[in-house]
Amino acid sequence: MKRYSILCIACTAIILVCLSGCSEEYAATSLRLSLSSLLESRGSKTLVPDGESLVIHSYSLEGSGPNGNTFSITTLSPQVLIEGLVFGTWEIQAVGRNEQGTDLVTGSVTHHLTTTSTQAELFLDTLVGFGTLDVTFSWGDPNFPSITLDVYVQPQGESETKITSGIVMNGSTATARYETVKASGSYALRYELFSNGIKIAGGTEAVRIIENSTTIGTISISIDSESSTTQGLAIVNTTATPIEGTISGIETTILPNTPVTAVFNHIKGGGTTDIAVQWFLDGSLIGTGLSVTFSTFTGQHRLDAFASSDKAGSMGSATLPFSASVTGNNGVPVMLDTVRNGELDRLGQSFALQDVSDCIFLRDGRILVASAHTLQLYEVVRDSLKIVKTFSGGAAGTNPGSALYHTYGVTDLAVDLFEDIVVTTSSTDHTLVAYAYDSEQADLTMIDWRQSDDSGDEWWNSMGNPELDPINNYLYFIDHVDNVIFYYSYSDTALSCIGISNLDSASATVGLASPQELIVSPTGECSAFVCPAINTFHVLSNALLSIPPNPQSTVQFSASNESGNIHSIKIFSNDLYLLRDDGIVHYHKGSDLNHWIQTTTIGDPLNGVTDMAFSTDMSSAWIISSSNQPGISLLSIISGIPSHDSFVSTSDFSGKKIAISPSGDFLFVTGSDDDAMLMRIADY
Repeated sequence: MKRYSILCIACTAIILVCLSGCSEEYAATSLRLSLSSLLESRGSKTLVPDGESLVIHSYSLEGSGPNGNTFSITTLSPQVLIEGLVFGTWEIQAVGRNEQGTDLVTGSVTHHLTTTSTQAELFLDTLVGFGTLDVTFSWGDPNFPSITLDVYVQPQGESETKITSGIVMNGSTATARYETVKASGSYALRYELFSNGIKIAGGTEAVRIIENSTTIGTISISIDSESSTTQGLAIVNTTATPIEGTISGIETTILPNTPVTAVFNHIKGGGTTDIAVQWFLDGSLIGTGLSVTFSTFTGQHRLDAFASSDKAGSMGSATLPFSASVTGNNGVPVMLDTVRNGELDRLGQSFALQDVSDCIFLRDGRILVASAHTLQLYEVVRDSLKIVKTFSGGAAGTNPGSALYHTYGVTDLAVDLFEDIVVTTSSTDHTLVAYAYDSEQADLTMIDWRQSDDSGDEWWNSMGNPELDPINNYLYFIDHVDNVIFYYSYSDTALSCIGISNLDSASATVGLASPQELIVSPTGECSAFVCPAINTFHVLSNALLSIPPNPQSTVQFSASNESGNIHSIKIFSNDLYLLRDDGIVHYHKGSDLNHWIQTTTIGDPLNGVTDMAFSTDMSSAWIISSSNQPGISLLSIISGIPSHDSFVSTSDFSGKKIAISPSGDFLFVTGSDDDAMLMRIADY
């Protein structure tokens, strides 16, 4: 039994009652009886039976007293004067009915009638009988694979229960039906829709059940499309009326992974008692109280505020459909996920980020990360990083071909997105390995490998980053100890060394010292590297038009940059970007590769610039600042010339390498403290 409070109607009806079995020798008096019902009026977000009112229209009273005396009356008023009752103890029962004559609520009271005790209050505190709930769920698209629907029911004031039977799924019509008989009262109906085990939608509805009535409703579930109106059930119920309210504080579009606060505004209903609010995001409970602070992932969402008081039938809800999107951010990155070495993903797998050194996006949007003797493959699920597979194998001095993977000492990565070929280099054991990437199996298959061997020409004292020319299927890396570039051709079956270029002789009068950060232009006609030790950068020509093509390079242009320590370089057909401690410098190609003209320098807030990623259309770039003010900057690029747009602080996260996804929606940044960060720059 549940107790509920109601408003008393301020009118009085004096009803003459004929008493049965009364003897004149017993003294009699009048009893003033107040009837208090616990029902509230209907709210806009509750599913109720059609044609049935939730408001008490009349009261039926019966009483039994001393010596077999009884009375029976019907009244429209909650204030009743019953005359001619004998002194003594009376048992009084009452039933509240709606205008259609359906019993809604009952109650009883025991009162000892004396000359001074002539007033009593009777609480109608028990909802009557059972009713039927008949709900149809519709998600509109029968093509979603492996659809499952979880439904939960929570009686007012009690715990939630998952429904394990009675749900009939119809995949061909993209619908499900749930029909059951429930005791009269208020309920929270929560649902979650899954495809292949991943939740794609959810919501919560308030439901009222009354005696001998059917509450019928259809829930239209919106998947990946924004709804301009509240999603909900149209229900036929006849017992009570819930709280009405609205949700404010958040816009219809918010940024993903950015905290916002929603507020429930109580309009009416629920009586005079305090309002309790539960908040559900896509059908999952996220908080309680008149407000809630939350963040969520990119996509369409539904926020439900489920409100109730301690009165029967007071449960009601408000709904706000909204989307989380970075479209309005115009390329300014939004931080989604930061992970550290040893932390666990949602499946309990450990991130291997010790001494993390490099990262690349693969064609399917997954991310391959190199760390201490390990390669790890990630994918993005709802704006969070999930580990797909961890690759490890090999050891110092071992034959790389003796294991499925040789990850010992891997420091640098490169990928051919056309042919799904991944190349790794290990500066520790001087090993070069090429793999074929299988997206369907999420696996790497070793194609070929090379390890420094002083018995032949393929011998080197050090290894820098591998650089690929996917147009011509050439692979380059620098031995910075001997100032030598090695050239390989590659395919899905083999690596083949096709040349070695001595940079000391190729550069003629230009001095070199530990050349690093080799970069090849997207079309392969030129390449560049830097010498941080002497603060110089160098541009080389690639003789690709000869027959047969020969990628061996000759230094065409060299320059020193004394105002800022050089870290790295990016080169394209006509533009060159120099990454320095104090910012970046842009050069534009003149008449040929021998002539590069400085156009623009961008300093503050750039600091300790270590890496740079470009959009595919070369209209934007994102730069890591890693020194006194760590962060990511967005640059606009017009005709190759950059300008600074915005800066996003990454607090204590100091980046080293940055990669952009092939579809241009994510940035992945490796950190200097065994950590990594995922950022979003577009929705698609």
